[in-house]
Amino acid sequence: MADRERSVSMESKQESGMNVLFRLAGKNKTLIILSLILSALSSALGLITYVEIWKVIKTVFDGWQSGIDTNAAVACGIKAVAFSVGSMLINFIALIFSHKAAFGTSANMKKLAVESMMHLPIGYFRNIGSGKLRKIIEDSTTQTENFLAHLLPDIAGTVVATILLVVLLFVFDWKMGLAVLAAIIVAMLFYGKMMGKTLQEKMIKYQESLDNMNSEAVEYVRGISVVKAFQQSVFSLANFKKSIEDYKKWTLDFTYEMRIPEIGYTCSINGAYIFLIPLFILLVTNVSNPSNLLLNLIFYIILSPYLVVMFAKIMSAGESTFSAMNGSIKVNEIITASKPEYGNEKMSSNESLDIVLKDVSFSYPGSEEKATDHVSLTLMHGKRTAFVGSSGSGKSTIASLIARFYEPDAGEIYIGGKNIKTLSALQLNDSISVVFQQSHLIKGTIRENIVMGCHNVSNEQINEAIVKAQCTEIIDKLPHGLDTMIGSEGVYLSGGEVQRVAIARAILKDSPIILLDEATSFSDPDNEIRINEAIKELTKGKTVIMIAHRLTTVKDADRIVVMNGGKAVEVGNHEQLLSKNGVYSKMWKLYNRTADWKISGVSRS
Repeated sequence: MADRERSVSMESKQESGMNVLFRLAGKNKTLIILSLILSALSSALGLITYVEIWKVIKTVFDGWQSGIDTNAAVACGIKAVAFSVGSMLINFIALIFSHKAAFGTSANMKKLAVESMMHLPIGYFRNIGSGKLRKIIEDSTTQTENFLAHLLPDIAGTVVATILLVVLLFVFDWKMGLAVLAAIIVAMLFYGKMMGKTLQEKMIKYQESLDNMNSEAVEYVRGISVVKAFQQSVFSLANFKKSIEDYKKWTLDFTYEMRIPEIGYTCSINGAYIFLIPLFILLVTNVSNPSNLLLNLIFYIILSPYLVVMFAKIMSAGESTFSAMNGSIKVNEIITASKPEYGNEKMSSNESLDIVLKDVSFSYPGSEEKATDHVSLTLMHGKRTAFVGSSGSGKSTIASLIARFYEPDAGEIYIGGKNIKTLSALQLNDSISVVFQQSHLIKGTIRENIVMGCHNVSNEQINEAIVKAQCTEIIDKLPHGLDTMIGSEGVYLSGGEVQRVAIARAILKDSPIILLDEATSFSDPDNEIRINEAIKELTKGKTVIMIAHRLTTVKDADRIVVMNGGKAVEVGNHEQLLSKNGVYSKMWKLYNRTADWKISGVSRS
């Protein structure tokens, strides 16, 4: 599974960003192509406008003494206006197409990403993190939207305009064209130096030092109360001062390296006349019509900076283009992420739902260490099985594999004699309820949060679940009872109250298998008592898998599995494990010693 995910990711990266973008655009691809064609056409018509204006000026120059050909001048003027209007209208249509394509592509990317996320295992979200995932989708789609709406059509128009401008350089006077081209080449050489590897590395260092300085400033202000309370002002200020010195160093270093290329580029971009005027002086003595030559000189002096700007726009578009392409690839990696395959088998309600793990091994993505190492266990139907062990021992991983939050690298897991890979997604989901360490309530009413995933439930069933989950007092104190909104536009519940609502949800779902992942770890004493009472109601007659750090919560379990280094090192009930004088016995003695220390500490105070 992990190898397959890595393979998909590599294929996504090997595919060009533009190909990925066009594929994600779907039916909007046609609009993108049309916007590019129209943008190019608009740029071409815009340049023709300048040519016609030049013809008007030339007509005036040529007829200054002998008489101006008014008809020709007017005709060229009309053409200039027509091409200008046509260019603006076509550009307007191109922008409509590009914006429509941009919004459509952005929406399509979000839709495909969300649809993909609905089928991804929970383990995927644990690895990436919900915050990072949200940032990828939001930032990438925004960058893509801006790229398609504005930058890509602008690039198409700029490229066409640049090509036509280079052609025009040699149409009127090829000698002056070469002179302007020489100025442009010099400017681009300096620009290339500005964008070179050395300066890019210094730019990265400059940016990093700026980010670090800003972070230190924020940390200093946020922690000012703690800093003062513990008299750490000098130390904290020293860190802040060091970040400022680093920023100063890299700013000066970057500026020093940049000075010659930037000066050279600025002078070249604005100094085509340095090449043109000497050439004009050389040519003017050898032509019969100096006015024509003067007109060409003016044309080229005006044209050359514009051309250099076009070149610069193309080159500077690289960063934004890279960001958009990279964003498309990141979203595509979410869309194409490997998803678990489900079968269509169902379990009979009268079947024994023993959970059997056969030689199960698993390593988390990016880790070579085995979280579970050839684990073989049978968890009996209708019994309470507790998993204990130190952090990283593999106890939570076992529960995650049973729920198919992750796929094992090796081995098989069976529920009721059926491989979980052959069960339908709906069947597996209906068979297992999970109460997490930190439960989450969606934005909505209390009723919606409790009924989540359940269909055709009566008010009597909801009320029964509320009573069993010790939620009555929570509901009673809310302004609108079950219909009270929670979240940003409603009320907020404490951690313990959220946990009890989550248990009510699980009770109402009435799954035959219950996974309890440290369900009381963050609760205060009062809430812990209530949550434990709720758990008793939840687990009646169920197959229960408990993950716990507090050994007192599992001493009454039918079986206790002690995990260490990804292996099940001991299995038995509380009394059996104590009599073995093994790992569990040492854990129990240490736990009791710690509890005695806490009690002693309280009594002395």
